[in-house]
Amino acid sequence: RCTGQQRPLQWTCLELITIAGRSTKASEDATGIVELHSFFFKLAKKEAKTQPTWKPQVAVTLLQYVLRWMQVTNLAKVDDSFKFDVVTSLMETLYTEMGRTCAGWTFRWRLKSMRALRRVLQTCPQALEDAVAWSKKTDEPAAVLVSALSAEVVAADPPSAHRQTLIELYAKQVVEAKAPSPEGKLWAWGPIVGNVTGDELCKTLLPLAGRMSKRNPAAI
Repeated sequence: RCTGQQRPLQWTCLELITIAGRSTKASEDATGIVELHSFFFKLAKKEAKTQPTWKPQVAVTLLQYVLRWMQVTNLAKVDDSFKFDVVTSLMETLYTEMGRTCAGWTFRWRLKSMRALRRVLQTCPQALEDAVAWSKKTDEPAAVLVSALSAEVVAADPPSAHRQTLIELYAKQVVEAKAPSPEGKLWAWGPIVGNVTGDELCKTLLPLAGRMSKRNPAAI
């Protein structure tokens, strides 16, 4: 069990994941490789769903496991027969659990979780695409997810196609919100809002700001 409190076990598991992942590179059995990928992500999802208490240490540890697997197996270049749905299912489970509990995490653990998640999104472009899609269909995406997406999109060179999407999400989920947003949520949107251009401000945010300033001044 991934409690986040048994550091020696955590790093032993990471080493085992590395060894198992590297074996996929030496194998010529495409079917076996796909099955091994599916097994890992289904096992990680089961672990995430069976945690007795969801803590930030759990999130960071699981994200480290996922990152290590993606890195050593070169998941981005896996055979087309691999169904990415198992990765999407795992990540959505993590986003759900983080959204349910991360409001109570300390700033230190929110930052560590965001950095761990961001590295996963950097390593696997499809995971980034799915994360944006998840945020669009969720009323309250986890602050950790929002901050990771914001930081990654802002840092993209050339500019990310998701930049405008995130600005519109900020407008919908913060500026148009019926109640003032908590500090942690505003912090999560900081990277993308702090880098809004004059054109983006005039076209997307200012028209809303005038109407919403009385309802939610903290978001303006």
